[in-house]
Amino acid sequence: MRRTTIKDVAREAGVSVSTVTYALKKKGKITKASHKRVWEAVERLNYVPDATARSLVGGKTNSVGIIMPPSLGFDFSDPHILQMLAEVSSTLSRKGYWMSLYMPEKMEDDFMRQFLMDAKIDGLIWMVYRPSDAMVRVLECRNLPGVAITYGKNLELNTSAVVMDDGAGIEKAMDYLYSLGHRKILFIARDDQTEDRRLQAYRRRTQELGCEYCQVIGGHFSEQMTIAQLSWFWRVAQERPTAILAANDTMALAAIKALTQWGVRVPDEVSVMGFDNIPAAGQSIPALTTMGQPVSEMIALACDHIFSAMEQEERSRELLTVEGKLIIRQSTAPVEEHL
Repeated sequence: MRRTTIKDVAREAGVSVSTVTYALKKKGKITKASHKRVWEAVERLNYVPDATARSLVGGKTNSVGIIMPPSLGFDFSDPHILQMLAEVSSTLSRKGYWMSLYMPEKMEDDFMRQFLMDAKIDGLIWMVYRPSDAMVRVLECRNLPGVAITYGKNLELNTSAVVMDDGAGIEKAMDYLYSLGHRKILFIARDDQTEDRRLQAYRRRTQELGCEYCQVIGGHFSEQMTIAQLSWFWRVAQERPTAILAANDTMALAAIKALTQWGVRVPDEVSVMGFDNIPAAGQSIPALTTMGQPVSEMIALACDHIFSAMEQEERSRELLTVEGKLIIRQSTAPVEEHL
């Protein structure tokens, strides 16, 4: 079968060869309409530029690309992200592969398609991100396997994915606190104005359990912001909680730090629980009860999928689901002990 050439793309798009070159290389001046027609033709014809094709002639690059979206890519203060990257690097290294980390400043389709077309990789992992259809089509054009590590339930996925149902994890955490007798549970969300799955799960489970107390503050996954917001809440709240559930461990540990400084005993007066099980969770005083994300399992599944797909001619889409684990430590106690 004859390989599609740049002339075929130009003919399909109704433009000149130079216009196709400008669109693919983002050089020269062309109209948005022409740029759109070129990329639509590229996708219809499954065109791979010569430079990329030549790079594939020699076989594998022994490199797997890791894409972290802007919301994560520049926050290396988050221990959970660092843990995930360490696990990816270790897993790939054991298989003789390099990790090529890419942290784009923006995730627009045109910007990302160009990167994916030129990247010298054997496969791609989207880290805590679900790619657009346009991005997936570029990988399909290049016949490269891809997998997303993401969160949620019953997601409409356009690529293979390793999924943790973090909403179910929050529900399990709420059930545990409820079993200890807590009916006034404050939730520290990423942002109290954003309806993410963890916040949605907290509100839904609060209602299902029949708890009238439903209070949320936004900690923005930051120790400083969590302490500031919790300090404000502690001053103005008419009813203070008997337990605090945070959407990640960083905010939960910040809550313990603040409460301890204010002379509030954890867990004797207020129980505190987190989410993620970062290394620091087990080292705090008191050690943090949390919902552990099986990071090692998720990374292993994603990498195994990439390696397996490399050996197959047909790319099948798989949905691989993992469950969180309740890790009980010393930061939570029955509500009776608070009285």
